[in-house]
Amino acid sequence: ESMMRRSHDRGNAHLATITIVAMVTASAQPEAVHPPCAREFLPRIVALLVTKDDEHIMQEWLDYNAPSFHAVVVFDSSKGYETQRIVSAYVNRCGANITYVREDLLPEPLLAYSDHAVRYHPLRILRHTYGVGRWVMVAHSDEFYYHEPELVARYVDTQIATGSWEECNVVVWGALHVLPHPSEYESFVARPQPLAQSRFQHFWMMYGSKRNGLPWSERRLFKDHG
Repeated sequence: ESMMRRSHDRGNAHLATITIVAMVTASAQPEAVHPPCAREFLPRIVALLVTKDDEHIMQEWLDYNAPSFHAVVVFDSSKGYETQRIVSAYVNRCGANITYVREDLLPEPLLAYSDHAVRYHPLRILRHTYGVGRWVMVAHSDEFYYHEPELVARYVDTQIATGSWEECNVVVWGALHVLPHPSEYESFVARPQPLAQSRFQHFWMMYGSKRNGLPWSERRLFKDHG
């Protein structure tokens, strides 16, 4: 179940959505079967994905999340090339609009490893290729969407177009933490390769001691005005 509310940040109204990101599904799916390469709707939003040594989960992320976006820029800080191989194979199979960038091939090395520093390069590519004025999703390779980012963006745009809201530039997403239950631990150790979405079935919603029972939330979807 999700909950939507209005809040204010620095004078600009934005939508906060709770229980958006989930890492579990009701039933396991065969690992050899790939989901469809496209959604039933045509997505307009784009995504930037910063990753490092996530090759064990990258295929699943692409299969289940990439079709939610018009385009994705993958910024890879891995030392190896397995993630690059997985992305290339997915693009060849699905014809997806994915731009792959390696950190070690940048003209100049990163001076810092803050969130803003590592997202700067993929965001520049998105702006150069697709322009500004689009909704941009900041994606993580270990998260799978419970709600469609495109439909959330359309909902916000509709609220603004109809005059229900004056402005909305940021959507805050809540991330459910998925932890192994003691009853699941032995099977996880014995069989560590199943899909992440079918690996665990237990959620932990609180983050720290001051979350009031709500999951951790971050500003993941934003309207990029350049």
